[in-house]
Amino acid sequence: MVPFHGRMGTGRARVSALVGRKYAMALAATMAALLANAGSPALAAGKKRPEPPAGSGPVTIIPTPPGDTPAQSAARPAVTAAMDAMWMKADPPSPIEGPGGEAWTEETDPPMEWLIPYYDAVTGGLISPAPAAAPDTPAQDYFQLDVEGFLGRTRHADFAEAKRAFYGNLDFDTKRQKHEEPYYYMVPWKLLFHPPIKRLSLPRARYHSGMQAWDPAAHESPYFEPRLQWDIDFKTGTEMTYGNELELRPNQSSYRERLRMLREAKKYFFGTVMFYTCDTTGNEFLEELIRRKKEGIDVRMIVEGLYAYTINRKCIDRMIKGGVDVIRVDDFWKPTSFISVLHNKFWIRDGEEAVIGGQNFHDFANTSDGFHLTRDTDVWVKRGPSVTDLEYEYLRLWKRYAKKRKNQPAEPYLSAVAARIEKERQTRVRGRLSYSYWLSDPAKRMNGICRVMVQDRMASRQAIAPLLIDYINAAKSHVFMTTPSVKFNKKDKVKKPKLEDELFFAYQRAANERGVKLDLVSNGLAGGMGDMQNFFEKFLDSDSLKNKKLIKKLIRSLGVSMSENGAEKDRDHMLKVLEKVPGSRAWGYFQFLHAKTQLFDRTLAGVTSFNWDGHSSRTNHESGIFCLDRKLVNQLEEQMVMDLINSVPIVSRNGF
Repeated sequence: MVPFHGRMGTGRARVSALVGRKYAMALAATMAALLANAGSPALAAGKKRPEPPAGSGPVTIIPTPPGDTPAQSAARPAVTAAMDAMWMKADPPSPIEGPGGEAWTEETDPPMEWLIPYYDAVTGGLISPAPAAAPDTPAQDYFQLDVEGFLGRTRHADFAEAKRAFYGNLDFDTKRQKHEEPYYYMVPWKLLFHPPIKRLSLPRARYHSGMQAWDPAAHESPYFEPRLQWDIDFKTGTEMTYGNELELRPNQSSYRERLRMLREAKKYFFGTVMFYTCDTTGNEFLEELIRRKKEGIDVRMIVEGLYAYTINRKCIDRMIKGGVDVIRVDDFWKPTSFISVLHNKFWIRDGEEAVIGGQNFHDFANTSDGFHLTRDTDVWVKRGPSVTDLEYEYLRLWKRYAKKRKNQPAEPYLSAVAARIEKERQTRVRGRLSYSYWLSDPAKRMNGICRVMVQDRMASRQAIAPLLIDYINAAKSHVFMTTPSVKFNKKDKVKKPKLEDELFFAYQRAANERGVKLDLVSNGLAGGMGDMQNFFEKFLDSDSLKNKKLIKKLIRSLGVSMSENGAEKDRDHMLKVLEKVPGSRAWGYFQFLHAKTQLFDRTLAGVTSFNWDGHSSRTNHESGIFCLDRKLVNQLEEQMVMDLINSVPIVSRNGF
């Protein structure tokens, strides 16, 4: 990126000298037409912007533990650069010219002094430098979108609908899996027509009109019905607990929380994760695992054998040689559990606190802010009986897979956990006999009432898909989901529906019979290869390919092709099935999204490892926590709205 040497001015007269008069006028007209088609026939008439709806409520901030670890700081620049490696633009959709009339033909973004007047011209001032923009400001943060101004021109009540109208007036290229670009999008924006929005500076309802300020505890809800929860107890073999303290831990904040827990452990630290690799943050954490083990802490890890015996073998072997007690689960190759993988992700310290969610262990998650690299979500259980549930489930897994001569037994901890469970029952923070007491009281019903689910292989125990179906069946107004994968049977009639199909049918009934709306955020082109996307792009930016331009070009072409193919499959489900259900909206996140979260009626929040596909529904080990909790619901709702507004809607002018 060429450094910025001072703003050169804006306005149509000065732009003409920089981008060419005919291009400036044509692009400005194109943008105006798009905005007009998005809802306003008179964009330049100076009409008053609509006022925010009454009662929209204050903007909240998701708490994040301060400060990077040394490994996070060291790893982030390299992996961030790698994530943009496949997105260099060889053919800008519109000519951009410099002060001397020279055209920009490089694969990287043009200099900022070229782009400032360019965006001022083509967007009518809607995209402009951020107030704090400086020569060293990262490219993704240099510009900002005037959201209120955009709403004023499009005459839509919220940003989500205005955005759908904008993309709905663009053709979609099914081969390249992207909309036409009416003007130049910077590389770090990926397929967004605007810079990523990293903070909700307006009331939440201005971004999503269904998110008016409200207190879920003050409203009656099916989720407060003891009978519903008793039925779920019976089906799943689980129970709810009360008084859990929870905070969302998205992206890099989860890594810092887990590292802090490990360093503060006094007796034991247990972790289970599908994928653990020894990159920069992986090495930092591994060294800490080994150090704490040598200090007498009981450190145990359960990992998926498919990776631990292959691409991550050296890393896991180092862990074992360092004294860490490790189990490699190998259900994948067994005839009775073929292709089942351990997809769990949760961590426990001393039976006092835990982290659970969807994050694997690599730099792409551990150093991410959600706008570069992987977008993911965990939740920190600061304290409460849900920690007891997670520890019991961990020990149950340990007891099943431990090898007598290699691993320590689980039994010494099981008796202590059983005693804690009984004490929690006696103090009325656990169990069905207390449901009516908690749920009938508005002061208690949104105070950390949680259900932990740890699904067994082949979904033989605590299956999460049927639980989600029950929650959808109870929904009255809105379901919000994020999932990396969307795969179910697309046929109108399915003779033998599978669990992932039943999940869709449950929502279809809710929409048709009760008017329940759905917002589903999944992946677009940037997440078309799934987890492979990150490692593929890192390889592109590696030293081994530094001077091999032809090979690098061929590999990039292969990666783009694989991304296009993966994105097409997900889009196919979202466009041809979900988008046809009344009130349903599907979105593709602008980066790779790996978060698996659920929000029902703005009342019940879920943070899980569960994807909407056959593997999670019927095959894998999975885990999650579902809570009636005011703070967690508020934080998760904010995060999900942020995910939605930084996504591309699954709509187009040509219907693809």
